[in-house]
Amino acid sequence: MNLSVSTVSANPQFKGAFRINYTKLSPEVRRDLENSLGHQGFQIFDNFAGKENIVFYVLRKSKDAIVAKFIQEHHIRGFQFLPDVSTKLRFDTQKPHELINYLRNVKPKRIKTQQQMLEYVEQKQYPEPEELKKSKPTGVARALVQKETDLSLVDDILKKLKLTIPGERTVNEDGIIVVKSEDGPGLLKISPINYAGKRYVYAKPNNSYEDDVRCTVDKSGEIRYYRTPDEILTFRRSYSQLIKSYRESKANTSNI
Repeated sequence: MNLSVSTVSANPQFKGAFRINYTKLSPEVRRDLENSLGHQGFQIFDNFAGKENIVFYVLRKSKDAIVAKFIQEHHIRGFQFLPDVSTKLRFDTQKPHELINYLRNVKPKRIKTQQQMLEYVEQKQYPEPEELKKSKPTGVARALVQKETDLSLVDDILKKLKLTIPGERTVNEDGIIVVKSEDGPGLLKISPINYAGKRYVYAKPNNSYEDDVRCTVDKSGEIRYYRTPDEILTFRRSYSQLIKSYRESKANTSNI
């Protein structure tokens, strides 16, 4: 599909932009990315800022996740995600210098790593429910009940991770499901569910030759692994923040 540089949706409520460097990518990658966007809901600034193979996309909010997932699946490194650039600013694809000047003068936020991009898009897709913002104890009380009744999800997660960790299943004071192996070093920790419907999972295999596993598991059972040093750091920060929020909310609940 050949898209004109001025392809624009009739709906002006766009939010988010991507700058992609196609220099080291095949033409098919660009074609497949733009095909995935459909026929409307975005703008394309080709050869952006006079640089060959640099393309700037301004997208409707709902399409951010499509591009983010495509970048992840195709291991695209030469990208920037600008979540605050919007067509509400009335940029004209026939006058790219207006957008260029805006970027130079305003210097909007730029996200350059896949993990930060995916987490940002996910957070915007699944914002924290209003009832949790207004009443943290309500959300935690719900999670407490859920944790006690969801010990059975241990089997599902171990099966998906292809691990065997025999041991007693308990829920600790932080709402974490813990399984400690009875006959080895195996350890499994499953966090409370977060606002996006995901749990953080840490697993130490019950042997000495397999690597530790860090991942999130959503309601549908989809797994996202954290393997690189940067990803592991992100996992630890997100896991710690979730537990911190859980503790604070639990303390508020006990004071009611």
